[in-house]
Amino acid sequence: MKKVLVPILLVLLLSFVFTSCDATIRSNIADLMGGFSGNVYLENGLIEANTADAEAAVATVTTLGSTATSTAVASDGTTATTSSLGISVDVSTTTDITVLTPQTSEEQTALQDDLASTFASPTQTEALIEELSTAATTEQVTAAQGTVEVFNATLTALQSEVTDPDLQAALGELALPTIDSTDELTQADILVLQMMTNLISNTVNSLSDGAGGYDTANLDQDEINSIVDDALFAAQVAEQLSGAASIDFTGSLDLTSLLSSAGGLGISKAVFALGDGADAAAMFKDLIPVLIDLMGITKDSSGNYVYTASAYKSFVINQKAYRNSIRQMLTFARQSTSTFAELFGTEVDTSTLMKYVLSVAVTENDAYMKNEGVTAATLVGEIVGFLNANKALLAQDTFSSTDELTVPDSIQPYYDNVLIFLHDGTTEKPRTVDYYVGIINNLKDLNSVNGITQLDDALDSLLDTTKTENIYTAYDSWPTAL
Repeated sequence: MKKVLVPILLVLLLSFVFTSCDATIRSNIADLMGGFSGNVYLENGLIEANTADAEAAVATVTTLGSTATSTAVASDGTTATTSSLGISVDVSTTTDITVLTPQTSEEQTALQDDLASTFASPTQTEALIEELSTAATTEQVTAAQGTVEVFNATLTALQSEVTDPDLQAALGELALPTIDSTDELTQADILVLQMMTNLISNTVNSLSDGAGGYDTANLDQDEINSIVDDALFAAQVAEQLSGAASIDFTGSLDLTSLLSSAGGLGISKAVFALGDGADAAAMFKDLIPVLIDLMGITKDSSGNYVYTASAYKSFVINQKAYRNSIRQMLTFARQSTSTFAELFGTEVDTSTLMKYVLSVAVTENDAYMKNEGVTAATLVGEIVGFLNANKALLAQDTFSSTDELTVPDSIQPYYDNVLIFLHDGTTEKPRTVDYYVGIINNLKDLNSVNGITQLDDALDSLLDTTKTENIYTAYDSWPTAL
């Protein structure tokens, strides 16, 4: 039986649900949320919390990337063939590499059951996140490096095989950030990489015709819907591990106002320009504290913000996995005979849009910084510098017309070329106007289920060529050279 969809936003799901494809159960999941309130016996220490599901999940995760759960991929310096992913790929290394082995269907179901039951309990979720915050082993980091390389190479290989333009574009956007041997990964990072490995492996198998060909013509509806389910589950895992699942972004930022501001081009301007004055500070007043926690930024005993390159990289991996999963989910949902409401009607709402926008902003900013040669260590230093320069202002409840966000002089040069990057991107990933149209259409599709009319109007305005300001005119106005 096909696994039922897993909610992206609602922190619940009983393990037996995974064995059912009953849409009624899916639509009633949200109704169970009220039953998971605080337990007075647990809160007062009268009974011990049952963390068996979390412990089972942790036990599985800590073995990932070990000799028993990894695959050696032989290389002659130009080509590597991995039967585990089912497709020949080009890799840059001249030595053998190790990758996370895609889990079998039974192993995936067992891990998903444990994770779903864990996420149904705040106590178990907290225990899971704490346990998975421990460092990955050297063996796991090595497997993670190889996994990202083969994962990205697999996407490139598939792009040349499939004929559907939307799927080609989606595959081009799914690449994961590279991992260095010196990166301090956590067990949570390894879990996210395993989920993405499972997702692309399942996709490859579904696209295969069994004779070396890969295309959407080989998909049946059950396979399409199953990939949608897998992508939703991967997104849920990414947001749970990052802490985003418990955040109500709708109370932190008015996306409709953001989109409607600056002539309807608020996304590009708000994301990449910090801005001055009370209006800018107030807009991000509620969002900044949320992002500080989400990014893993802490304070020292003196009240100063501190951040590490490893914490930043983990944050980016998580945001990239979330963006990838949502993109994959929408790409295949468009090919299903089921409606969006039937596929994920109770799992997507306006907060999902906020999280998707956040993941786009974070990953685009990271791509830009890498293109500019800015290291993670340098970037986190600038983030800390900005936060510490604005501690007093961000602690205020209200703002006056004279209040301004302080942007340290050292930050300004980093964004000199941002509009050029937005227009051209990189050789590996060009950013055409269709790239941004795709992002807007993703937002429209997410908003079409449980969204708000005003937001849909704002998105339509961005695509309306009869408007003075739209994404096409904005793109054309961005410089292509200094």
